[in-house]
Amino acid sequence: MALYSTMITPPKKIINKGIDPFIYMDATEFHDTAELIKGGNKTRALIVNYAFSIELYIKCLFVTTEFNLIDKPGYPNYKRSIKTLRDPKHDLLKLFEKLPISDQSEISNLYSNKYQAKISEHLNEIKGDFIKWRYAFEKQQLSSCTSALEQISDTLKEYIENQMREGKFKRQS
Repeated sequence: MALYSTMITPPKKIINKGIDPFIYMDATEFHDTAELIKGGNKTRALIVNYAFSIELYIKCLFVTTEFNLIDKPGYPNYKRSIKTLRDPKHDLLKLFEKLPISDQSEISNLYSNKYQAKISEHLNEIKGDFIKWRYAFEKQQLSSCTSALEQISDTLKEYIENQMREGKFKRQS
């Protein structure tokens, strides 16, 4: 008698809405890079890394990941594709405002409790830093609030890690 008498047919498509761990890992690499260079004389790199980590942390919260079965004999193999909000201007405030209201509220409360400030005001200050500072050589003068960048990145990282610990990977759209 065979141990397995019937084969389970794998699903042709799997759709996951919610936190994408791969985007989270990318965001964390940029966050950690900023942390490593903090305190040095690498302002442009610090700002770009924090700003991009913020963008990726936000995007990882409302991504739809689709896995499509590849027709090959043997073990099921899936092709991964990501559907997320694109913003060619990398406007951090606009991206944040497109999050579900529940996420915006929880993140805002977490930020306010930690830093006694409004995250929306700080996002407004740094909303275009990723683009501006990537191309700093084109500008006469630039300024940014590195503490806001660091605090927002830290807060988003903490929020997502809490969500993952609580098993809130999947969400309904």
